[in-house]
Amino acid sequence: MSVWLEARDLSQRYQLRATGEWQAALQSVSFSIARGECVGIVGAIGSGKSTLGRVLLGLERPKRGEVILAGASLYEKSGLWRCSIGNGGRIGAVFQDYASSVNPLMSITDIVAELLRLQRRLGCTAARERAGALLHQVGLDGTLGTRYLHQLSGGQMQHLCIARAISCEPELVVLDEAVSALDVAIQRQIIDLLADLRQRLGLTYLFICVSVCCFCIRAESLNR
Repeated sequence: MSVWLEARDLSQRYQLRATGEWQAALQSVSFSIARGECVGIVGAIGSGKSTLGRVLLGLERPKRGEVILAGASLYEKSGLWRCSIGNGGRIGAVFQDYASSVNPLMSITDIVAELLRLQRRLGCTAARERAGALLHQVGLDGTLGTRYLHQLSGGQMQHLCIARAISCEPELVVLDEAVSALDVAIQRQIIDLLADLRQRLGLTYLFICVSVCCFCIRAESLNR
């Protein structure tokens, strides 16, 4: 399989507000992902896994290193991100704290439609129609479209975030502890949904997990 995304010598650090000292979050991280793979980034809490995910999505610029997507650098010579979040929609994301990653004042349909308007430049009507189809695709009842975030269960909320992650037809989806906060039965539903979407849409997954066991169980289920 050909390499689709490659991280080269990525490093990131933050300045502590209390002391002014610099704390390293990533140190010379390099890896590659081929099309269709299910790859896991495993590490303890605070080891920089989520920081790595944000760098790949373009939410943060690394202090050093490079990200290569389909053979092209994601940074201009000036060091600025070439496109908007996720390189213009080519990378989707399901965040760890999914409740805080969406606007609670927007309806469920509008949460998905917003990204389509920004990334795909769709009009309001077309974006809402596409959003409704995406909600159905991930197993959410059409009647939920007019509801708000606080009216959803944890499982429904995660289905919503998956719909938003695949809305712009990405090639890679970054899943940052995407099922850890859910009970076991709902975790199984989400993993089955991800496996089905991977097969039908040809997706590549990057899982961020705190333990090897968690990733191995999910990867085994996804590869069935």
